Amino acid sequence: MSSDTQPPSSGRPAFLFRWARALLPPFAAFVLARGLLFLAAFKAGQVPWRADAWVRWDSGHYLSIAANGFILHPCGPDYGGPSNWCGNAGWMPGYPRLIGLLSHTGLVPEQAGVLSSALFTLGLLVLLWTGFLGQRTQTLPVLGLAALFPGQVYQHAVFPISMCLFFSLLCLFFQERRRPVLAGLAGGVAAFSYTTGFLLAPVVLGAELLAPGRSEGPAGPRVRRGVVMALGVMLGFVAALAVFQVQTGAWNALFLSQAKYGHGLGNPLETLDAVVGPLFRGESRHWKNASPRVQTLLVALLVLVLVARPLSRWREVGPRERWLALYGLAFWLFPLVMGRGVSLYRAESLLVPLALLAWRPAVAGTWLVLAAALVVPMGRLFFLSILV
Repeated sequence: MSSDTQPPSSGRPAFLFRWARALLPPFAAFVLARGLLFLAAFKAGQVPWRADAWVRWDSGHYLSIAANGFILHPCGPDYGGPSNWCGNAGWMPGYPRLIGLLSHTGLVPEQAGVLSSALFTLGLLVLLWTGFLGQRTQTLPVLGLAALFPGQVYQHAVFPISMCLFFSLLCLFFQERRRPVLAGLAGGVAAFSYTTGFLLAPVVLGAELLAPGRSEGPAGPRVRRGVVMALGVMLGFVAALAVFQVQTGAWNALFLSQAKYGHGLGNPLETLDAVVGPLFRGESRHWKNASPRVQTLLVALLVLVLVARPLSRWREVGPRERWLALYGLAFWLFPLVMGRGVSLYRAESLLVPLALLAWRPAVAGTWLVLAAALVVPMGRLFFLSILV
């Protein structure tokens, strides 16, 4: 190896080199993503260094929970009358709790939300770079894809997406190292922070139970690890239900509040066609209408391409690839099954871990270019309050 690629041999320079190598690439990816979103904000007439620019729609619910706790009450006529339930109980408690804690430092809740989202986004990129990508130069396109993944504006906004992503990836990190208790705890925090976080339970369990033969040790220990991790995830979800019970008097407040949005089991192909079909029928030409549909189409192709490889080579791939394939299918299909009431473009932002399945730099680079093309138009729609 040439001398210009080797770290200094000892002392403070070696320490600084190691830290720079670990932190500078993810920080640069974060700055690139943030810079593109700043551009999108300017184009939408917003001032991106103001915290309220990153507060849109559901952000208000998270800030309300942080300030006042959960509220559940019969709806007014605009939401179907008293037979439906309104309030802020349709959202999970983890992220608002964190905002509330940070607010005690003197930050206003909006600032606390922007700061926590930024830290989790940066932490996610650092975890990817140091814990999964081995700090290798050839994996930089994967890091870039994670930073500019479709829907990434929600990682930076006052939403719990980045928090859920960070702890989901931390769950995989500990599962790979056969630390089931820590993996379960990380998964539990993810489930405590976002409504679909509970999907990690079948993911962690399936990654252990569906290992081919005895290639990764006897079945007994694998089953025990999987059960421990799945229970940890569900413990986080049950903890959220306990919070609802204490604050609203109804453990099922989450389901009561969400019921009015019409979610239910449906045909995922019909949901997908309802979103992307107008693109092919020439019914969605304006960029404001077309951009979310293009993102959903791009994500569908990305999932099918990247997940197909580990599925077709199930007996050859390792536990990481199995975990990622199951994660991708679960978090992609579930919103499609729940029907048209789900904002797919926001749910798609949770698929960032699939960037790790881009097995070659050229593959990651291709998806990176396609994803990057959507950052500014989707960001503009967010700052214009068109995206929910």
